[in-house]
Amino acid sequence: MRQGSTRIHHHSGVAGFAEYSVIPEEALVKIDKSVPFEHAALFGCGVVTGVGSVINTAQAKPGQFIAVVGLGGVGLSAVLAALAIGSGKVLALDLSKEKLAFARELGVHHALNAGDADVQAQIAALTGGGVHIAIETAGSNRALQMAYDITRRGGHDCDGGNAWPGGRDYFIAFENRR
Repeated sequence: MRQGSTRIHHHSGVAGFAEYSVIPEEALVKIDKSVPFEHAALFGCGVVTGVGSVINTAQAKPGQFIAVVGLGGVGLSAVLAALAIGSGKVLALDLSKEKLAFARELGVHHALNAGDADVQAQIAALTGGGVHIAIETAGSNRALQMAYDITRRGGHDCDGGNAWPGGRDYFIAFENRR
């Protein structure tokens, strides 16, 4: 894709913030004009991605310990899905005190500041060695690394935030732990 003579790259082929986009007809969903845009927007990404990451991608089961790293619309939807399936413990991680407080109101078992130096140790203590499933929804390499680090051996990480592929730092950490 180009803008004049400049090549433009967009993350993961998604043009979500573009004014115009060329997409296949199968990717379109007609929305009734009576549905307010602020309601329709929730189902365009946040709810579908958050709930889908827990139910479909991670195939979470009742009783499993699930951590959600990043508490925006996608993350909060993942939190609600984890609570709805009867997770043993739902842990919410974010840097925002306000988002952590809201996650507590929703009913998470533990809301932890992802910036705390000992957060990984806190999670290990709360879960007996790490979560079964970590859902990363913040879209940062540090959050993806956090999700990996707090998952127990044999657990499952789900990258719902699509960390920037140019950040090679987290791939190095994965390779060194083999």
